[in-house]
Amino acid sequence: MMAITYAEVKSQQLHVYGEKNKTLYMHAMSPSDKLLGFTANSVTVKKGQYTITYDEKGKTISTHHTP
Repeated sequence: MMAITYAEVKSQQLHVYGEKNKTLYMHAMSPSDKLLGFTANSVTVKKGQYTITYDEKGKTISTHHTP
């Protein structure tokens, strides 16, 4: 498994990077979506009324409705 070292939103894409700046995955984002933060093994974004957490492979590990 590769640890997440950096995550950013550019050109309406969530870019998640691992060691040596290797791209781990990308997800489409709308202009209103926000990157909330990341750890070594997860990335959390706000998409509309939902907070979604992805693992280091880009798989959704949790989704919460946040009005």
